[in-house]
Amino acid sequence: MAEDALLRTSEDSFSSEPADDPLVFVRFFADRKYIEHLREICAFVVGARCGGIEVAQRTRVVVHEVVENAVKYADRSRCRELSLQICSNGGNMTISVSSVPEPNHLARLKAELNHLYSRDAKAAYVEAFRRAASMTVGSPRIGLARVRYEGDVDLSVIEEDGGRIRVTATGKL
Repeated sequence: MAEDALLRTSEDSFSSEPADDPLVFVRFFADRKYIEHLREICAFVVGARCGGIEVAQRTRVVVHEVVENAVKYADRSRCRELSLQICSNGGNMTISVSSVPEPNHLARLKAELNHLYSRDAKAAYVEAFRRAASMTVGSPRIGLARVRYEGDVDLSVIEEDGGRIRVTATGKL
């Protein structure tokens, strides 16, 4: 299979399997060129199956930011393959991305989430934009605050086998 293929087949070696009956399950290489397409496909599927335009828009924000972070911080020397999964169970939805991050990213991610959850979602969102507006160099770190506030979800991160992490956004439809 070509290295730049978006989807992987069941014969490929990647071990993470989808949950029972996901709305979306995709394996892809850590490459920015896929972000826009994944965002729009996921928003379309979720909007069509789960609640229309408002849910589709929130899905678009969450998928964009979480996938962009996974791509940005992927450890390309170890494993460039990521997975994206969206599940719905009645009134709730989970969006999760699994990746092998570069060294020390998990610690930075946990610290960012702790900081984000030390205030309410709107305050963290406003603070992130103020911080970004005052920066002249470096990463603005707006994405997770945007996911939490605009996506109206809770974020979590867990360590998986093989150095993988799974970032999950959970919220109501």
